[in-house]
Amino acid sequence: MSGPKRVVVVGGGMAGVSAALAARRRGADVLLIEKCTCVGGTAAAGLVSPFMGITGGGQAVVRGNLYRILSRIRELFPDSIDAFPDDLSVGAISFDPEAMKHTLDVMLTESGIAVLLDTVVSGVEREGKRIRAITVFNKSGFRQIEGDCFLDASGDADLFFRAGLPCRKGRESDGRVQASTLRFIAGGLDDAPAVGRALDSLDRDPGFLRLLADYGRRAGVEPADMHFQNFPVPGRPDSLLFNVPRVLIGDPVDGDDLSAAYFTGRRLIRAYLALLRERIPGASRAVVTNTAEAMGIRESRRIAGAYVLTAEDVVSGRVFEDSVAAGAWMIDIHNPAGKGVLGHTVAFGEKEPRFASLCPAGGFFGIPYRCLYSKECDNLWAAGRCVSASHEALAAVRIMPTCVALGEAAGIAAALSAARGVPADGLPAGDLADRITEDGGLIPGRNLRKRIRSL
Repeated sequence: MSGPKRVVVVGGGMAGVSAALAARRRGADVLLIEKCTCVGGTAAAGLVSPFMGITGGGQAVVRGNLYRILSRIRELFPDSIDAFPDDLSVGAISFDPEAMKHTLDVMLTESGIAVLLDTVVSGVEREGKRIRAITVFNKSGFRQIEGDCFLDASGDADLFFRAGLPCRKGRESDGRVQASTLRFIAGGLDDAPAVGRALDSLDRDPGFLRLLADYGRRAGVEPADMHFQNFPVPGRPDSLLFNVPRVLIGDPVDGDDLSAAYFTGRRLIRAYLALLRERIPGASRAVVTNTAEAMGIRESRRIAGAYVLTAEDVVSGRVFEDSVAAGAWMIDIHNPAGKGVLGHTVAFGEKEPRFASLCPAGGFFGIPYRCLYSKECDNLWAAGRCVSASHEALAAVRIMPTCVALGEAAGIAAALSAARGVPADGLPAGDLADRITEDGGLIPGRNLRKRIRSL
C-alpha cells in the first residue's frame, strides 16, 4: 500500500504557509521551501501589519486558516495582537510581526510539515504537462526534490516561470509594477499613540510633504511617498510600525534592481528617522528597532492561468461558479511611476472613470479556481499575489488575508489531486469547494452571500 502523496510548496509567506497547513490537514506529505530565514513572508520578514480586507459587506469574508493562525497568536503571545472577535467582524487586526514569525514556526512543527529555510529554487524539471522535480540550493549545495504535486507561493511565479509556463508582469500598457515598500519599526517614543496622531494630522499638509521631501533629498534620494503612514505594534507601547518608505523598483525579479532598492529603502529610512527625531514632539529619542528583511513587493510576475481575473470582476463583486475564495479589498494601485495611489483616470488610462467605485459591489468578489492553475501543467498551482489576474485586479487580490484564503484553496486542491491522480483542471471545483468549507473557509455563493439591505 503506497504512502501519502507528496506536495512541495515553494514560498513560505502567508499563502505558502496556509497552503502547506491545508495540504497536510488533507493527508499529504508536505515540504515547504522558503528563501528567507523565517516563514511568514511579508507578515513577518516584511513587517506588514495589520491584516486588512478581512471583512466586506458587514461580514467576515476570510476565515479558515486565518482564524487558526490568529487564534494561535492570541494563545502564545496574548499581548501581541490587538483584537480578535470570534467572528472576525473587525476591518483590521494588528499584530507584532515577531509573534507571527514564532507562531507559524510552532504551527508548522505541530503539523509535521518539513521546512527548508534559506533555500532558493534554481531549476524546474518538466516532463510534458507535469513537473517531475525541482532543484534547490542552500548551505548543503544543490539538491533535487521530487514531488507528486507542486505549489508556487513564491510571490514571483518562480516555478511557473522556470518551468517555461506563460507569465505576465506589471501593467498591460508598459509592464511597470506597483511601488514597493521597505517597512520599519521605530522605538524609544515617549508616547507612541501621540506621535502617531501627530503624524496623521500632518500627513496631508502640503508643508509637511515638502518637509518630508527635503529630508529625503538630504539623504541623497527622492521620496516616492505622499504620507508617513503608521500603525501601533501590540505589546510594544513605545513603538510605531511605518508603512514607508515606498521604493520604485524597475523590475522586482531582476537581481540588480532589487539589490539597489534595498540600499535606497534603508537610506530613506534614515531620512525618516531624522525627521521624527528633529520635528515630531515625543520622538526625539526615536531609534530604528527593526528594518524589514524582505521588501514589501506588491507586484511582480503572475501566472497566465486558465482564467484571468479582471478589474470588472472585482468592482462588480462578481461571484463565479468555481469560486474558491473571496476578496474584499478595493483596487489599490501604488503608482508604478511616482508618488501617490492611483485613482480611476490615471489607473485605467481613460479620460472618464470607468467605474463608480474601485470597491467591490456588495462588499466582496469571488476568485475562481481557474486563476490558480495553467492548462499547460497538470500538477502545479499558484497561490498568493502570483495568481492569474490583471494588473488592476491584482491590486485588490494581493492583500494578505486574501492570500491566506487562496493558499488554503490551492493546498487542498493539490492534496486532493495528488491523492486521486487527477490533473489540476480535472478536479471538480464543486468538490474542492466542499472541502474548503468543511475546513472552515468561506466561499461566495456557498456559505458567504451578499447581504441585501431592506429599503
